[in-house]
Amino acid sequence: MPFMRAAPWYFSTPGIRLNCRTGCSIMSSPTYMTVSVPRFTVSTKAQCLLSAVDSSICVSCRASRRQQSFRESAMRLPRVDREPLCIGAGERRLRLKEFRVPDSTELFDLRNHPSIRRGMRDTAPISWQDHQRYVAANLAAQSRMWLFLVVSRDTRIGMTLLRDFLGDSAEIGVMLIDAERHRRDAYFASHMTAWFGFEVLGLARLVSKVPRGNDAAFAFNRKCGFVAFRDEDADYHYLAMDIEHYRHDPTHRAFRARWPIRMLGVDG
Repeated sequence: MPFMRAAPWYFSTPGIRLNCRTGCSIMSSPTYMTVSVPRFTVSTKAQCLLSAVDSSICVSCRASRRQQSFRESAMRLPRVDREPLCIGAGERRLRLKEFRVPDSTELFDLRNHPSIRRGMRDTAPISWQDHQRYVAANLAAQSRMWLFLVVSRDTRIGMTLLRDFLGDSAEIGVMLIDAERHRRDAYFASHMTAWFGFEVLGLARLVSKVPRGNDAAFAFNRKCGFVAFRDEDADYHYLAMDIEHYRHDPTHRAFRARWPIRMLGVDG
């Protein structure tokens, strides 16, 4: 495909199909194009699509490549080998900051906060020794979990996590201090964690395991769009959300339009 900087004939002619050299197909309409790339399909303004750097690779494929490269490197590297991630939504002061081992004491305090322990299946306090083993096993070296501290105006108010990866699904967890009194913060933290799972890690489904008896958490999950996907057992309700619901549900779309979620600098 020759170098084209907003070629008028291409953008005004419906029905033309082109292929960039990464294999995605581009079908134009008078105003919009549908771009099919591995994992997802998006519609975008036609004049924004072509790359001004290398016209043989469209912008959507280059973005997908960067996302895939990040997924591969982030899941491979130990946490100490790169800067911690920080996620924000719009202008709100609430942030998700990726856990680092020096945050262990704050994480210990969060995990043992009475309002968080009450929502767990095992409500007993966690010992410092058990907490250290938890950090070493899940977070310190070749990580098997993504964990973020929820920060509001420089105060740690909770944590979110993605764990138990199986294929293109993972379990999501959101735990905030006095969550029933801070539902808005919990909703923002849930949205940002789901965005990271779906749009950054490329997951297709998120699973939420809600301890039986935690009616507030169950109701919150249902309001967020999670639905039952298997029978409950003696310990948990099993709820899930797939990427199509996350992307197309009108409430979620309105939220992201008002509060665009994005990666921030290390300091937020």
